[in-house]
Amino acid sequence: MDTLFPWLRAPSERPALRVGDLVLTQRELAVACAHHIAALGARGASPGDRIGVWTQPALETLVSLVAHAA
Repeated sequence: MDTLFPWLRAPSERPALRVGDLVLTQRELAVACAHHIAALGARGASPGDRIGVWTQPALETLVSLVAHAA
């Protein structure tokens, strides 16, 4: 997380993701990623595990991909 997305540790209100009219700030993205990572951990996933992602094109897909990369 330190090298890929340093702003996840100190997020701001700047836009991080835009999909159509929907916008997530860096802070909102950091919170969404933290929830996503916690949910994966609760299901037994650990850093370095491979996780399949099957979704439709949506803002949630981008959050999922950023969370996995973090």
